Amino acid sequence: MREDILKTKLEKLENIKKASVDPYPEKTQKDFNNGDVLEKFDELTGKEITLAGRVKSFRPMGGSTFAHIEDASGKIQIFLNKKNMDEEKYKLFSKNVEIGDFVQVSGKLFKTKQDEKTLEATDWKMLSKNIRPIPTEYFGLKDTEELLRRRYLDLMMNPETREIFRKKNIFWQTIRNFLVKNGFLEVQTPVLEHIPGGAEAEPFTTHHNALDQDFYLRISLEL
Repeated sequence: MREDILKTKLEKLENIKKASVDPYPEKTQKDFNNGDVLEKFDELTGKEITLAGRVKSFRPMGGSTFAHIEDASGKIQIFLNKKNMDEEKYKLFSKNVEIGDFVQVSGKLFKTKQDEKTLEATDWKMLSKNIRPIPTEYFGLKDTEELLRRRYLDLMMNPETREIFRKKNIFWQTIRNFLVKNGFLEVQTPVLEHIPGGAEAEPFTTHHNALDQDFYLRISLEL
């Protein structure tokens, strides 16, 4: 099953290359974060803007396609219609873009009949073609061991995990700024030590091949 999915993804990657589109360009352009657009929607409505993000949902409907793209600040719906862009470019999007891909989309904002804030695209660009299947938003990733072993999937699928990482970053940055402001000096202690330290904790032992010596993984950062 996974082999079939991988084969299909590689075929779509080749389709993009055959259309003379770089599936992994070096540069991208983004005018706003998605979260900023949602907050300033009324102010930005009617203006041509460019957004970027990972495709989190994808709903092709013949001559139209709805999708959601997500960046670190939030998720926004995009709408593509073959009447509003080059038909071949639309077909390339609708036939070869999938959940997990990173895309750049340009267009103007509007609200759907369901009152959802949406970007109506007039152009798009592939930023990174995903060739490995990822969990869907509906089923998610629930297996605890899998979450711990594949943290990148946990961060990708679970906003709660991303929020924890964000808060931890703010916490440590605040502590660091306070100490620096008050004259403290930050130093980096060795990761490997000749002599184990750390009270009664059992040290992890490893061997340094180049030096032909045994070393111990540090236990206490302050030692």
